[in-house]
Amino acid sequence: MLSGIHVLRAAASAALALCASAAFAQVSIVSGPSSDPTCLVPWRSDTKFIKYPKKNGPYRIALVNGYIANTWRIQMIKTAKAYTAQPAVAAKLKEFKVVSTGEDVPAQISAVNNFIDAGYDAVIVDAQNPPHSAQRSAARRKPASC
Repeated sequence: MLSGIHVLRAAASAALALCASAAFAQVSIVSGPSSDPTCLVPWRSDTKFIKYPKKNGPYRIALVNGYIANTWRIQMIKTAKAYTAQPAVAAKLKEFKVVSTGEDVPAQISAVNNFIDAGYDAVIVDAQNPPHSAQRSAARRKPASC
């Protein structure tokens, strides 16, 4: 099982590789996602793989979180902040911003769009479930009454 820091590193690397906003005009089609074909197995055989040129830092990265009232999300944010505060990582960042939007799904979508519109190089999203999904999940966890 991957630790929180490994997940964060992987998400940040993927976001930087795929979301370099200045590079969108120079997209190229490449064969396969990586040297390890089990890393990404596409749903369809005609799926195209795209590659963006590397953007040089420093980078502006945002983390858009939803509901913050559980220990996993709190730890994820603390880990992200601690990771980005390390001197070797901080030297590569112009800005690292974290926002939490609560249980409001449209607010989270708006936050993501705002960071994209503001020209951030990467936006990492810990998606919020719509309220009805959370209610169904909570209902399934309730003990059955006799």
